[in-house]
Amino acid sequence: MLILLFTLYRRLGLSKGIDQETFDYYRASEVKHGRVAQLAVLGYIVPEIFRFPGEIAPGVSFASIPNGVAAISAIPSLGWIQIFFLIGYIDFRLSSGLSAAPFAFDFGVKEFPDAASKAKAEAQEIAHGRLALVAILELLRHDSQNYISGTAYDGLDKLITGLPFLYGN
Repeated sequence: MLILLFTLYRRLGLSKGIDQETFDYYRASEVKHGRVAQLAVLGYIVPEIFRFPGEIAPGVSFASIPNGVAAISAIPSLGWIQIFFLIGYIDFRLSSGLSAAPFAFDFGVKEFPDAASKAKAEAQEIAHGRLALVAILELLRHDSQNYISGTAYDGLDKLITGLPFLYGN
């Protein structure tokens, strides 16, 4: 399916007639969105397996926050404001050419032995990001369908139905 979408993108010529600077901007945006999607998939799956002990806010424990789409209504409004401003601050620093520190770790740039291995790693990152974009869309679709209807379709009451050992079945 992803190959079909990419082929359609190329056939429509959406990348034709643009300069190198615009293409680089699009590629950087694709990588950034792919990284965010990878983190989102992890953030969607990890609470199905593990919960932090303690409280995320005074009177709100980690265990009391539901998984998936239902968590949107459980997060206090001050938490949403903090999330919004933190993401805005980090994005502003990165778009200004600064480091995201003090909120991120600067591990430096990975050194590659040759240009071919660097190109391969970059292509893998883009492919993994595209897969994560599709994965988070499907996770959101599946969870929203169950959340809105109030019941699970076809007995799919768990988010990750392909791995029953996670739930002790």
